[in-house]
Amino acid sequence: MSTQPIQVSIVIPTRDCLEQLPGALDSVLAQQLDAFEVLVVDDGSEDGTWDWLCAYARRARWLHPIRLGGLGAARARNHAIAAARGALIAFLDVGDRWYPGKLAAQLALHRRDPELVMSFTNYRHVGADGEDHGDCFSLWPGLRRLLEGGDSFRRLSHPAALLFAENLVGTSTVVARGDALQNAKGFDGGLHSAEERDLWLRLASAGAVGFSPRVYCDDERHAEAETSRTEARLAVLARIIRRDRPELGTAYPVALRRARLLIGEAEGHPARVCASRLLARSLTPQRRILRAARTDGRLLRAPRD
Repeated sequence: MSTQPIQVSIVIPTRDCLEQLPGALDSVLAQQLDAFEVLVVDDGSEDGTWDWLCAYARRARWLHPIRLGGLGAARARNHAIAAARGALIAFLDVGDRWYPGKLAAQLALHRRDPELVMSFTNYRHVGADGEDHGDCFSLWPGLRRLLEGGDSFRRLSHPAALLFAENLVGTSTVVARGDALQNAKGFDGGLHSAEERDLWLRLASAGAVGFSPRVYCDDERHAEAETSRTEARLAVLARIIRRDRPELGTAYPVALRRARLLIGEAEGHPARVCASRLLARSLTPQRRILRAARTDGRLLRAPRD
């Protein structure tokens, strides 16, 4: 590895994921970078992760293991951010995989546009057995206009408002300025879910954000884990909504997120679904919500407007 100053610090939190860890590090090495470091935070593993990391670090000077006692991913990442020496920090979850060239492209972007506080890319949802569930950006209608213009990196217009309205950012696609992360005080360790989303919103409120529609990462998803976290994520989103965010700009993205949150909270309760969708109707004129509200009203024999 080069003796030049560290350009990027790569943060990988892990707990009892020893089988996946070698693949994550191979994904980093496939970037073919020179001045980098990898901070792997073993957050209370009991599967031999720490011994494996220490043995690996003896032959890889770029690897810096950190050992914690089960503080959670948010605090684990914060410990790594505090120890990082790079001006830029990239995040990689242990089960995800970067495509070759991903980091080089983002580092070049940040060199061209040093005012960016963060950048992110499109990514692909991959199941536990490797099945392809499609890319993230295609799931969000608000992004269709952003997909025009090819795969090149560029600035995101009104980033805080858009990221509030659409859940676009995969943690393993993010590169952020270290000083911006420190100013934002890192991840909120008091949140039990969506702490990444909360941080990206705070960064986007503080400065410019870059992005690319190109898929640069595979994001491993487990359906059971996603389902179990739904209620916690809704609670976090409600907290974010209640928080004063005048910097979000236009009210429409805020209203759209409120409408989606209301519908999500009401799922499984027909009367609450109807009431929530009617309230959502007052917050946003989105046609899909209006159609659903009218359908629910008929089913419940509610009077029509």
